[in-house]
Amino acid sequence: MRDEIVEVLVKCKPKMGLIVAKYLAYILCALGIVFTMIGGGFIGFVIAIVFGGAGFLAGTYSQMEYEYVYCNKELDIDVIYSQSKRKNVITLDLGKMEALVRVEGSKMSEYASRQCTIKDLSTGDKANKDNVYALFYDGNLKILLEPNDRLLDAISYVAPRKIYKD
Repeated sequence: MRDEIVEVLVKCKPKMGLIVAKYLAYILCALGIVFTMIGGGFIGFVIAIVFGGAGFLAGTYSQMEYEYVYCNKELDIDVIYSQSKRKNVITLDLGKMEALVRVEGSKMSEYASRQCTIKDLSTGDKANKDNVYALFYDGNLKILLEPNDRLLDAISYVAPRKIYKD
């Protein structure tokens, strides 16, 4: 039996809407501080606190990375916000995996008509669309991933007939 741990870190494309919201919130926070200094009192202070917090949260969630960790026939997927806050998204038992299909490949046409819940855990970069795979899991879930060759090899050792790279 082959025991190994494979980790893949995938940096997501920054979300432009959140970046704009971050800077807009910081500008409104600064205006709230100026309003407080002019004589706005408590209202200006509350405006500054609210928009400062909103800018912080928008900045935190605009920088995301996904980490795929394969260990003992399980695939753990975590999201990392601003390189500091980690949250487990899903843990997949690869025994329940139905197929891992390249989205731009020829085998995807067989799975395209399925009605599944879709979770996009890829970078979202259109230039990288050749490396995106769809993992069909437990009959009702489709997860979009961007694994590297080492992770694909580790998964293919567990389920060699369920991976379609073409």
